[in-house]
Amino acid sequence: MPNGQHNPNAKLKERKTKRYYDQSAKPLKSLPTNAPVRLYSNGSWKQKAKVVEEVSSHSYNVQTNGGVIYRRNRKYLLHLADTQAMNMTSVSTPAPTPNVNQQDQTAANDA
Repeated sequence: MPNGQHNPNAKLKERKTKRYYDQSAKPLKSLPTNAPVRLYSNGSWKQKAKVVEEVSSHSYNVQTNGGVIYRRNRKYLLHLADTQAMNMTSVSTPAPTPNVNQQDQTAANDA
C-alpha cells in the first residue's frame, strides 16, 4: 500500500487476535515484600531471590541470596508459594470397586 494509507482489515485482525488471547490470559497476583521468588533467566527458573519492593504495578526490585538487587517484571518472577502448592504429594485414594448388578452375581453363582 502507498505510504499514508492504512489497511482497513488490520484493526479488525488486531481486535480479533486480542479477543482470542484474552480468553485464556490471567492477571498475575502482586507479590508481598520479602516473598520468596525464583528469577526466570536463560530458559529456566533457577536463581532464588526475595522481593525487596514493588516499583510499579508490574515491576519489582528483588535481592538474590548473593546480595545483588535486580529490577524484574512480574512475569519473570515465580512466587515460591505457588510452586510448593503444586509439588504437594497427592493423597492416595482407594481404587473404586466395580459395580456389579444383583442379576450378574446370581448368574455367576448359577454357572
